[in-house]
Amino acid sequence: RKGTEKVDLFVDHRNDAEKEKDADRMDDWDQEKLESVVKEKHSGENQNNKTDIVCKHFLEAVEKRLYGWFWVCPSGGNECKYRHALPPGYVLKS
Repeated sequence: RKGTEKVDLFVDHRNDAEKEKDADRMDDWDQEKLESVVKEKHSGENQNNKTDIVCKHFLEAVEKRLYGWFWVCPSGGNECKYRHALPPGYVLKS
């Protein structure tokens, strides 16, 4: 296999993604990054719920810049019945 990087077998790389996400703070995100994180984090949750109402805790976390990889909705996490997605036309306040 030419051109592939050798893996260091003495290092556990499973925690690398966690460390990368820890360092990735919302303060440094732009609108596009926020939308991609929301889509990735919430893409598979609560598919049975088709409500258009956006979760107030989700919006509050985004507005207060508390939202991130490890944010959990106070209304039950993945069981929250409201959407954890930005409403159409939402603009992140600077």
